[in-house]
This record gives sequence, C-alpha cells and structure tokens, in this order.
Amino acid sequence: MLRTRKGQAIFPRLAVLVARAHAPVHNVAQTRRPYNGEFEMRRRFSAQSVLGCWLIFAIALIGCETAKPRVKIPGRLLYLEGQALADVAVYSEAVAKFQEVVDQNPGTLLGTFAYLKIAEIHAQQEDWLEAETNYRLFLTTNQLRHLTPYVLYRLITVHHENSFTGVFFPSREVDRDMEPNRQIIREYKRFFFLFPKSIFLEEIRSLYRAARDTLAEHERLVGDFYLRRGHYDAAASRYVYLLRTFPQYQDAKAVLERLIEAYRLNQQPDLAREMERLYRLRFAPPDTEGGQGAEQAADPWVAPGVFHTAALP
Repeated sequence: MLRTRKGQAIFPRLAVLVARAHAPVHNVAQTRRPYNGEFEMRRRFSAQSVLGCWLIFAIALIGCETAKPRVKIPGRLLYLEGQALADVAVYSEAVAKFQEVVDQNPGTLLGTFAYLKIAEIHAQQEDWLEAETNYRLFLTTNQLRHLTPYVLYRLITVHHENSFTGVFFPSREVDRDMEPNRQIIREYKRFFFLFPKSIFLEEIRSLYRAARDTLAEHERLVGDFYLRRGHYDAAASRYVYLLRTFPQYQDAKAVLERLIEAYRLNQQPDLAREMERLYRLRFAPPDTEGGQGAEQAADPWVAPGVFHTAALP
C-alpha cells in the first residue's frame, strides 16, 4: 500500500481492492454447511450399507454350513432299500434306488443285478419298452451266466405281451405293428441255439408258434389287399414270401391257390403252371396222378429249390 511519510495511505479505495485481489480464494461449495435433508440421506445410506454387509456375511456362513461333504451310501444298502420299496409296491422310488446303484457301481455284479431289478419293475408296470431296454442292458453286461436263459425268456414274454392291442379285450390283430412278433421269432432262435435243453423252452415254443402264425396271417392279409387292388406282382411276392418263410402255415393250400391266381392275372402263365404242378404235388391225394406219397405228405414243401425251408420246431 502506498503511504506517505506520516503513514497515511494514498488512494485508500485502491488499496482495499488490491488487498482483496491478493487474498486466498475459498470454495463456497466446500465451506457451506449441509442442510438437514442431506444429513438424513447420508444416515440412511450408511445404514443400508451396513445391513447389506451383514446380509452378505450371513449368506457366506450359510453356504459354508451347507457345503459339507455328502455321505455316500454303500451300494449293497441302496440295493436292499430298493428291494424293500419294491416289495411294498413303491415302484418309482425303488427304480430310483436301483438306478443309483447302477450309477455308483458301473460294470460290477451289483450294478448288473440292479438292471435286472429295474427291468422286472417296469415289466410289472407294463412299461414294455423300458423293461426290454433294461433286460438287454443286463445281457450286455452279464453274458452267458446262469440267469441268461431266464432273461431271454423274460424278453420273449415282454414282446409277447407287447404284441397285444386293445384296452378291455386285448388281442393280436394282424393289421397292427408286427415288430413285437418279429422280435419273438429272433429271440426264440437265439434261445433255441444257445439253450436247447432249458426248462423254459417248452413255454416259449408256444409263444414262438403264435408269433409265427400271426406274422403269416399278416403277410396273407397284405397279399389279399394287393390282389383286390389289382397289384398282382406285389401280391405274388407276398404269397411267395409267406410260403417260403412259414412252411408250416396251416392254410398254405389257400395261399398257393391265390398265388396261382395272381400269376394268371399278371400274365405269367409259365409261373402259374409251375405253381399248379407244385399244388398237385403237395396237396393232391396220394392215390391220384401226380400226388405224393403219404410219407412225403407229412413234410412241409418237399418241392426242391422252391419252397423248402429248414424251419425251427
């Protein structure tokens, strides 16, 4: 500040302005005091933060408590529990127990027998597809043991039951799916060649014959359908397949007559005459011209190279 020798200021107003210009500048926003609403917001935010921290801590503690290692139940105990549940007809839980045995003991004898138990339960519930699947799993992991004949027998009975249709009056309908009957024939051939002296052979032989007759009736039905519709070549193919595959068919005479008719309508006289010769050879009385002897008449389709098929008993 400019002063005189006596200490009086020169231009006092200017001196005040200069002093204010050199004074430190303060931030008004920093120096102002917050109002009451802002204090309340800060208090609530602090309380929520503390509560959130405590909640996260509690969840972490609960997670640590539930992360205890699960006690593994022995497979034999699970198997016994499943058997007890199956005995009281609690099938869904029994299947779950046996499935757990399979998962814990893959490839072992215990797991293999669990497959058999699951198959038996599904067979009792008439769930034929699941029963067949588990029977085959048993055979895959347990080949040629003492239970193999029994399991093959059960497979054939499952296919036999699956071949019936209808709710109130189940029957074998020849115009339905024939796959169960084909499965019976395949499984019977397998059983016959593996276990020809089994105690189950007589029972499943009757099932095999019923499936064979049903398949033959199915082929005849399809052949008749083609014959009525004028598809003579397709009809003849069906009749020939029937006579070759099922030589013991009880109504083979009528099938051969329709085969001759199909060849004539299809303008194939040579094949028709050949079938007539076979007809006389097979079905003509023994005392007539061209008829076969009584001993030959007992054999199915003695005509060489045409219909002769080595059939199972």
